[in-house]
Amino acid sequence: MSETAAERRARWLSVGTSASATPTRSAEVVEIGAREDRWSTDGDAYRRLRKAKLQPDRIDGSAELERRL
Repeated sequence: MSETAAERRARWLSVGTSASATPTRSAEVVEIGAREDRWSTDGDAYRRLRKAKLQPDRIDGSAELERRL
C-alpha cells in the first residue's frame, strides 16, 4: 500500500530532533573544538614522552610538560 503525500508529510512533521543530534548548534561547540585541538597536540607530546621512557600523569598538559623538560 502506497502512502499519500499528505501522509508522508504528516510523518515527517512528527520527527523531532534533540540538541545532542545537532552538535554545531550546541553552546559547547567552541569548548569542545578547543579541547580537541589541545588533545591533538597533547596526544603527540604524550607519545613522545612515553617513547623517551617518561610517564606523564595524564595526556592533558603533556605538551606543556614536554616544553618544560
